[in-house]
Amino acid sequence: MKLYGYIGLAIIFVAEALLFAGNQFAGRWFTPIVWTGYILFSDALVFRVRGRSLLTTDRIEFLIIIIASIAVGGYSSFTTRRASGDQILNSGGTITISSQIPIFGASDTTGPSQRYFRQCF
Repeated sequence: MKLYGYIGLAIIFVAEALLFAGNQFAGRWFTPIVWTGYILFSDALVFRVRGRSLLTTDRIEFLIIIIASIAVGGYSSFTTRRASGDQILNSGGTITISSQIPIFGASDTTGPSQRYFRQCF
């Protein structure tokens, strides 16, 4: 596995440890921090299996997915806040992952990338 995959895994574990230790920063930004680690880790796994991945060989597709994910996530947060009178419906303040475009590892199971996913398994 590539080095950035291990870095991603470390990010996830450190964020979890900080969260359980009561760190306010980790608590506030937990989802984006862990998603960053997940992106790095899952891309390294995809690269190991396929020999190519979004971060190493398909960077334009990665950029498009990131932009679309941010746009859909922002729209989802906006509509959620409007529906509840500017209060987030999810009382934990976390992002509802199911309402967003699969940002990375799961993107290999949707759309034109599905054929590559099937080859892996």
